[in-house]
Amino acid sequence: MIKLCNMHHLIIATVLQLLLFSLGLQAQTPFMKKHQFLKAQREYGVNEILQDREGLIWFASTEGLVRYDGINYKVFTTSDGLADNRVNCICESPQGELWLGHKGGEISIFSNGTARTFLPEEGTGSVPVTDILFDQLGHLWYSSLGEGVYRYNGKHVINYNTDDGLSDNYAYKLLADSLNRIWVATDYGLSYLEDTVWFMINSRNGLSDNIVRSISLGEGNELLIGTEEGGVCILNLTDLQLQCLPGWLYGPVNDIIRTSDNRYWVGTQSHGVIYFTSAEDKNIQYRPIGTGEGLISAQIIGLKEDRERNVWMGGQNGVMQSLPPVFEFLNESNGLPFNMVYSFKP
Repeated sequence: MIKLCNMHHLIIATVLQLLLFSLGLQAQTPFMKKHQFLKAQREYGVNEILQDREGLIWFASTEGLVRYDGINYKVFTTSDGLADNRVNCICESPQGELWLGHKGGEISIFSNGTARTFLPEEGTGSVPVTDILFDQLGHLWYSSLGEGVYRYNGKHVINYNTDDGLSDNYAYKLLADSLNRIWVATDYGLSYLEDTVWFMINSRNGLSDNIVRSISLGEGNELLIGTEEGGVCILNLTDLQLQCLPGWLYGPVNDIIRTSDNRYWVGTQSHGVIYFTSAEDKNIQYRPIGTGEGLISAQIIGLKEDRERNVWMGGQNGVMQSLPPVFEFLNESNGLPFNMVYSFKP
């Protein structure tokens, strides 16, 4: 009888270990929540995501500016003062205002539920605004598709283009590093402004592709680079050494971030989200998350990790929210073959 009891416990422990191993494999795909703030059937996209200083989440969408307070959504449009409902990018100013770049070339300034149009004496350009940032001096920068980049010093707007040393006039993303160098992702590699001189990094310097769609800061001094056809590269901002990651098979990169748990998340044009945990391995294990795993769209345009460690993924027709790891109670209702467990081993 004792032998039968021990055998029974052994079987239970073995089954439990196999079940926990299986659940561990499933847990490699993060738990995700879908957000669809426009209930109508019309198509829309989410281009960029921001968490403001108050903790609110904002979405720059093709149908306006959307605020999410954790419970409710509020959509702001031209009826609230926006210059255009097609919002490409969003940035919070040092004063707490939201600056929005539009597809039509306009820029809106949003504060306390209403917006006004940015109207400098020189104008703002006539092509889509792709990104906005404020540098350490408080100067406004914005990039464009076809007219290079612009800087507003509080009095005048200054345009920088290929005549000034910018690598290309089609610019997608902006970034200011700790040395207040301004980095620009363009159709002909990376450009960066140091003091008053523009420098260039492209395929001649080892970049895997000249069309750079995305740049963001990683951990320490790393600059994460997403390209059109060459996957992901990482630039050390201290010594400007470049590393391009091998084995990329997932097409154009729209955005890339490194999260607080040291995972890299990559939003792609047609393969959903790809994430991986190490950029040092020669055989990087890329893990795709697609519509088959519940992703709202195969096209992911914008990524953002908030201060609560949620990862937000903006794409066609909504947003996915990847929740941080949690403990899960296991019983018969969610797959465990029995409710009573005596012990288990890791």
